[in-house]
Amino acid sequence: QGQVLLSQAGSADTLVELKTSSLTLYPDSQEIVTAEQVTLQTGNTQFNSSGMRALMQQNRIELLHDVRGIHDQNPVLQ
Repeated sequence: QGQVLLSQAGSADTLVELKTSSLTLYPDSQEIVTAEQVTLQTGNTQFNSSGMRALMQQNRIELLHDVRGIHDQNPVLQ
């Protein structure tokens, strides 16, 4: 528990980051779950959700409740 940050390289050299306050990992089923607020950031797109389920064997993330997304078509280059 605390501040959790997961990151992985996505397609086309895009970093995928997931931030939340708590995660539970189930190694046998390779599943990660949380009921906490989640922020998923990739490139210039961000999703916020209450709760998440990641199925690692299927390379799939499910955002569970109150999902909101923002896509910035013209991100500021740094």
